Amino acid sequence: MGKLLIELSLIPVDMGAKPESKIAWLNVKNLHAIKILSWSITTLGARVELEINAKTNEYAKKLLAYPPYVGSFLLGISFSMANPNILFSPLNWNFLNATVEEDQQDSTPKVYKTIKIDFINIAVEVDETKVLDILEKLFDYKYSSPEPSTPFEKNIKEAINSYQLALISPNIYPRFEFLYHAFEKAVNADGKDRNGELFDKQASELTIIESNEIKKIRTFNNRIKHAIRTAEDILTIEKGINNFSDLAIKLKSATDKAILYRLD
Repeated sequence: MGKLLIELSLIPVDMGAKPESKIAWLNVKNLHAIKILSWSITTLGARVELEINAKTNEYAKKLLAYPPYVGSFLLGISFSMANPNILFSPLNWNFLNATVEEDQQDSTPKVYKTIKIDFINIAVEVDETKVLDILEKLFDYKYSSPEPSTPFEKNIKEAINSYQLALISPNIYPRFEFLYHAFEKAVNADGKDRNGELFDKQASELTIIESNEIKKIRTFNNRIKHAIRTAEDILTIEKGINNFSDLAIKLKSATDKAILYRLD
């Protein structure tokens, strides 16, 4: 019986909202099946190498029957849903090289505009028991169950797929939109097409997040998703950008709670 070795990037859900780089340092409580092997710093922040021992957990064992990337995504989603504001991504993005070649020698010093970036260390604590509990639910739903036969099952599977896409989105707005799509699918998984205040009310009941906060998330998502048509739309998107960190963290919390509620 083997072990699964994976690397995950730790990405704050609001990464990119401000000119700062958050370095997330992971601490896993109640370690039994999961072992932290090493750390490294990348263009996105911290990256961690993990070892999952199949001998200690039934679902860790099942992961070995699938290609390693499946385990990376499932564990990435499980770690992400087990903490309030960090996404664990199986990808690491790097900018490709870009250089300037001068036609002739020029002794004049080049001056380039730069942006000052603050580096912030943040501690992330995750309970292995919670990670493996979420892994069990995801694994049973996504891989052990047959193809979805009801609208409810189809909606939950699409919610999980959208969450997975959020993990591999390098830009803040697509990441937000994928999370919101996952959130919306989970809230309306019962087949009811709720919009506006009806959606806010149902989402609030599922997530224990106040409906006025849900409304802020929903209206901002509409503005980055659709064309700006009025002065009010401009005001909404400017307000959302100024408060993006708060909106992104609350959206992640709402999405995690809605999906896990539907998986119970």
